[in-house]
Amino acid sequence: MFEVLQEDGSNRLGLRLGGTVTRPDLQELRELLEGALARHGTLRLLVAVDGLRGVKAGALLRELEPALRYLPRIERVAVVGGREWEPWWEPLAPRAERLLVRFFDADQEAAGWAWLGSRE
Repeated sequence: MFEVLQEDGSNRLGLRLGGTVTRPDLQELRELLEGALARHGTLRLLVAVDGLRGVKAGALLRELEPALRYLPRIERVAVVGGREWEPWWEPLAPRAERLLVRFFDADQEAAGWAWLGSRE
C-alpha cells in the first residue's frame, strides 16, 4: 500500500510505502506521479519506506516503466527508512544520471523534507 504524505501545491510530493504494494497501487501511484508532473513540470519526492514487503525492485520498475520517461523531470528523491533501500535505486542509475537521491534514517523524515526544499 502507499499513502500520500504531502501534496501542498508545490512541486514536493511525499509518499509512504509499506506492507504489500499491489498492481492497482502501482497503477494509482503512476497516475499520481504523472498528474503531479503535469501540474508542476518537475518534482521533488520524499519516499518513506515503512515495513515494505512483497515487492521486488525489478517488479516495481516494470510496473512503473511507463512513468520512467519522466525521470529527467524528477529533481530529487529523499528516501526515508535507512540505507538498506539503496540497492532499490541502482537499476535507475542508467536512466537518471542527474537525479539526486539521498537516504535518511527512519527518524529523519523532517531532514528529508528540509533537503528537498534546499538549494544545495
